[in-house]
Amino acid sequence: MRVRQRLAALAGMALAGSWLVLGSAPAEAAGPCGNGYKWLDRYPIGQVGSIQLYYNPASGKNCALTYAKAQGKKQSMAIKIGLAGARTWADFDHGIYRYYAGPVYVAARNKCITLHGLVGQSTHYVKRDHCD
Repeated sequence: MRVRQRLAALAGMALAGSWLVLGSAPAEAAGPCGNGYKWLDRYPIGQVGSIQLYYNPASGKNCALTYAKAQGKKQSMAIKIGLAGARTWADFDHGIYRYYAGPVYVAARNKCITLHGLVGQSTHYVKRDHCD
């Protein structure tokens, strides 16, 4: 009997804990870039992946990630973001990943941005985009 009572008590505690967690969840879950970012655009990288672009109107920051179409396969991936016309990239991420590279960020309120994504041997370059 004591085993059943302990199991019942543990189950009750687990159920109460899940109600606490569920009750405190935000109304809108954070996306891949964090809270407040809205999806803006998608740019294909050949047939192997895409660049996803997000914007946070409150902070004026853009965020980008490179996603592979073949999820789970280790391969070279990169994402770079910067202000159009700048001599250097504001942020970048590159490595051997299974799913995506990034996120990377740039403060670009009322400024044009430039992106470069890579999956395997395929790349895509976006010059002077989202200038408003």
